[in-house]
Amino acid sequence: MPNWVENLLVIENVPDERLEEIKRAISGLEYRRDEKNRKHFQIRRAIDFQKIIRTPRELFGEDPQDWRTDNWGTKWNSLMNVVVCTNTLFFMTAWDPPLKIIMQLSQLFPDAQFSLSYSSESCTAGVFMMKDMEINHDYSDDLDDKFGTMRDELRAMKHRFEKKS
Repeated sequence: MPNWVENLLVIENVPDERLEEIKRAISGLEYRRDEKNRKHFQIRRAIDFQKIIRTPRELFGEDPQDWRTDNWGTKWNSLMNVVVCTNTLFFMTAWDPPLKIIMQLSQLFPDAQFSLSYSSESCTAGVFMMKDMEINHDYSDDLDDKFGTMRDELRAMKHRFEKKS
């Protein structure tokens, strides 16, 4: 079982039309099959890492976990996706925040600023900001540090969204 990371992504510095274009470009719908019940179902993602950095076809049928960790910064796609408000998305990742995904977003959409606040069960937290490929990353693994309040707010948000689903 992984350590889960709560992520809050804020997209700024773009007009509303551009913001909607970015959100459409990064959202996705994944189709899965429940082998036990033999039924198909959909997973809607506000941010779908496959739409940003696609897993190479030659890895399909294999477990691309190492490739994803190396190229996304986390081993699985986003989970528990929620659009918090117009420019803010909440989602979960396994083990680490998807910093390489945010770097790719900055490259794909250089006019936007991407700010990722994250907090993990392993007690690390930080804010990773990118604008036009310029990185500003502030993080800590100290439980009583300046990120304590942010960590508590992200965990409360996670619990609130868990109760709704």
